[in-house]
Amino acid sequence: MKLNPSVIVLLAVSFGIPGFAQAAETPQPKLTLISNVNIFDGKTETLHKNKHVLVKGNLIETISSEPLAVIQTDNVTVINGGGRTLMPGLIEAHGHMAQNAPAVIVNSGQYWDEVGARLTERAEHYLDLGFTTVRDVGGWVFGLKKAIDQGIVPGPRIYAAGPAISQTSGHGDYRLPAEKNPFFGGLPDNPHPRQNVTQALGHVTLADGTDEVRKAVRENFSNGAAFIKLLGGGGVSSHSDPFESIQYTKEELAAAQKEASHFGTYVTVHAHMDEAINNALDAGITHFEHASILSDKTMERLGKAGAYICPQAYLFLQPPDKNPSWTDDIQRKKAQRAYEGVDHVFKNAKRYGIKVLWGTDVIGPHAVFEGMVFEWKYRAPYFTNADQLKQATSLNAEVLTQTTFLNPYAAGALGVIKEGAYADLLLIDGNPIEDILVMTKPRENFKIIMKDGVIYKNTVH
Repeated sequence: MKLNPSVIVLLAVSFGIPGFAQAAETPQPKLTLISNVNIFDGKTETLHKNKHVLVKGNLIETISSEPLAVIQTDNVTVINGGGRTLMPGLIEAHGHMAQNAPAVIVNSGQYWDEVGARLTERAEHYLDLGFTTVRDVGGWVFGLKKAIDQGIVPGPRIYAAGPAISQTSGHGDYRLPAEKNPFFGGLPDNPHPRQNVTQALGHVTLADGTDEVRKAVRENFSNGAAFIKLLGGGGVSSHSDPFESIQYTKEELAAAQKEASHFGTYVTVHAHMDEAINNALDAGITHFEHASILSDKTMERLGKAGAYICPQAYLFLQPPDKNPSWTDDIQRKKAQRAYEGVDHVFKNAKRYGIKVLWGTDVIGPHAVFEGMVFEWKYRAPYFTNADQLKQATSLNAEVLTQTTFLNPYAAGALGVIKEGAYADLLLIDGNPIEDILVMTKPRENFKIIMKDGVIYKNTVH
């Protein structure tokens, strides 16, 4: 049996072997040894068989084909993986953690303590489903992120866009009829005359013109945003804007992109159709949410630009009249357009070299959100199992690294299993490269969920 030299030193320091007394005075990181596993590393098409993984603190210290030896103490956890699959923790590329209540509750208002309670419940739910990182593309989750990072509540890592930025009359303008724009009858003594419930909860900021857009972007950065989300075209859930509408001028889009580049990060744009996508491409933007109704010409341009798109399968490939995410006829009519178009996008994205992220955009109460795991099933006709797994791990992580000096988690790599990467790990009954539906039953099949070196779930017997 070979023992890695770093493990020998670590054991000597941890257990007071003579010659290492001075180092032993400082607290040592916790060790977790997971042996006898087959690894999907986030990158390759096949499993690496019969491996042993040592986690030191919150990072992967050693991956070995030979058994590793550790002395089991209170500071050491040893787990026999029993030939199960070990893979990186999942990354949700299009989440809205703050949009977690039934519409009737959102529209009637929530106390802030209720908002906080729902946020922590959603964070724990994500972790329970195997998601150790969430790219939150619109919502006020900065306080939740801090609480999770400090270990106050369990939850995934969060890369937050902060409030999505929308033009007046755009996809994010949810004002009620009596809530007027301050330039057209809004009360001057109201410090926030343009905020309805949705805006007050931090889901959206309304901004018009390049100066307002710049200010909104800078405000998000001042609160801790890792990237910026702009609403550049019509949406399904909103009632007042036509699905085909073009939102924001090229100048406004370019202003946001310029401000984001000053902070070493990027803008992603909500856009479903060609013209909205092309406007953003003209402004230098290469990240898109939805992109569900695209011509081959636009898809070819996206591929040449090295663009990323995050279309949703579970959300838009269900017949709209049977989709629990849509609650009225206006939404269902709009969703029908996406339902008719997104099949073409999924079928042709790879041919044009477009990078397809794995994200769900499933919001609402617990019962609706639970369905997000069926994204795996609805994508299955378009991607190999390995491709899907790579989308939800290393490819999504590739986008996270494009937040450079604002990156809140820069000590290790995400979305991969390699030495020096963050210890965000799932131990799974079954082989998802052979059967992707294993991923649709996380409570049954995910035996260990580890995030940042901490085991949140362990049902290995």
